Amino acid sequence: MTVPIPATAVPPEPGRTGSAPSILSKAFLLLECFSAEDRVLTFTDLVDRSGLPKSTVHRLLSRLMSLGIIEGHDRAYRIGMRLFAITTSMPASHLRDLCLPALARLQAWSGGTVHLAVLRGVRVAFLERLASPDDDLPTPRPGEILPAHATALGKALLAWLTVEERDGILPDPLPRFTPATITDRTALERQLHAIRHSNIALDLAEWDPGVFTAASALVVHRRQVAAIAVSTSAAAELTDELSTALRRTATTLSDQIRARIDAGEAGWRPVEDVRP
Repeated sequence: MTVPIPATAVPPEPGRTGSAPSILSKAFLLLECFSAEDRVLTFTDLVDRSGLPKSTVHRLLSRLMSLGIIEGHDRAYRIGMRLFAITTSMPASHLRDLCLPALARLQAWSGGTVHLAVLRGVRVAFLERLASPDDDLPTPRPGEILPAHATALGKALLAWLTVEERDGILPDPLPRFTPATITDRTALERQLHAIRHSNIALDLAEWDPGVFTAASALVVHRRQVAAIAVSTSAAAELTDELSTALRRTATTLSDQIRARIDAGEAGWRPVEDVRP
């Protein structure tokens, strides 16, 4: 399991305030209790995890079940098919489907844990995780969100923002998660400059002390779209050969995405060309 992010580690998402939560935000609290590891939860689980009163959880469950967002399952609850149908229409689903074959080949070749992620403000959101059957590396699962500056995927993506864009979202100093986390903005900027040149970003136990990762951005019209990564349990496994394979895979996927965007295919939006 990944380390939880302290509430003060990253700025709040736009629109979030200290006011009382709305019924919609309470519903999301309930939905966020589910995960890839916990697909079915009891009423007690939902009360404990959400921190909401039992009466509120009961009302929310009744409403969400009537909408098909949550379904009953053997005296417990799970995400409903209606919500699943909605999520499959997300742009991220198109991206995941396109990248999955190449990610599977990269995982089979490297033997490491392979990730696909996108940048969301100062955070990186994980879309896919592929690993060998005996993998026990404590890396994020799809749907998890981590601070961008402390991860290889996040740094690979931040490198393709302009300095002005980074100044607008990154705190100073940066929060620390392990002794290896970069907390100085000047040091991070130097590293991001090098990452943009090489298109290889490294996380040397900067988020989790036992995880080492190399990542490469998918770039279309000089703008980052997503990033792919390979994680291992030893820094020595982040070889030049692995970096070459990552870059090659990232270039292939970038070309495929560019072709779909330029062709105006449904589900693929144009990417603005912003030159530094």
